[in-house]
Order: sequence, then structure tokens, then C-alpha cells
Amino acid sequence: MLSSAMTIGSQAIKKHVKLLFHLWKQSRNLLESPHDSLNKYHQLICLEGFVASIVTFLRSCSNFLLSVPHALSEVSVILEKVLDEVAVGGNFSKKPKSSSGIFFWKHLQVLVMEAFCWLPPGSFPLAADKLFVFTAEHIKVSPMKYYLNC
Repeated sequence: MLSSAMTIGSQAIKKHVKLLFHLWKQSRNLLESPHDSLNKYHQLICLEGFVASIVTFLRSCSNFLLSVPHALSEVSVILEKVLDEVAVGGNFSKKPKSSSGIFFWKHLQVLVMEAFCWLPPGSFPLAADKLFVFTAEHIKVSPMKYYLNC
């Protein structure tokens, strides 16, 4: 729902930006303390939707990154935590077993890479090396698997 509301543009959600960041902070807390009651597949779907809303924000309302205090740092911190989850060693670094799980997992990886592309250069120095390795691995492995499956 957040993603669809943000596609209207920044003027439409101008009044609700603080609420949006509040919801993201609550969602970020889920990353810091995953709920054992949710299975990993459900957590993956929630994380994919969460990152999709951030990407939509960056696409449609990127002007808020500099006009809303702490917006850029908040988004950067969230994306760095998500990158830790999907990069090697993270909770979502291994390929799921189900075909629908693989879809959400791959889509999450692509969303993470796209989200960082929307951020201003130099705004994520702590994650730059990990992002480079993650992206390079994704680029190296994905085409090979595609050709092997054809």
C-alpha cells in the first residue's frame, strides 16, 4: 500500500512523510530482532515488500532525501541493514528451496541493488565494499545459471 501511495508523487504524500519514516523504523526493528513465530519464507516476503516500498520512495519522492531532516541517513541505515541480511553470511543469503521463495529472494536482491543506485554517490561509505562484492557476485552468477537452465 505504501508503494502505491508513493507513486502518486511527492506532493501527495508530503503530509505523511513523518508517518512513513515511523513505519520504516518499526519495520527496521524487525530486521534487528527477527520473530521466531514467522517462518523464513514469510520473513522473506515481508522484507521484499519493505524494500520495494523504499525503492518506490526513492524513485517517486527522492526530493525528500535532502529536504526532510535525517531522511538520507535513515534510508542509508535501513538499506545497510538489509544488505547485511542478503549478502554472504546474512539470514537471507542462501537460495530458498521453493520456486516462489526463489522469486522473492531474487527480487529482493535486485531491489537492494536498485535502492543503492538511487542514493547520492558517497552517501553509503560503510556499505560500499560489501555492496560491490554482493553486486559483482550477483552479476557473475546470474547469467551463468540462466544459460545452464536453458
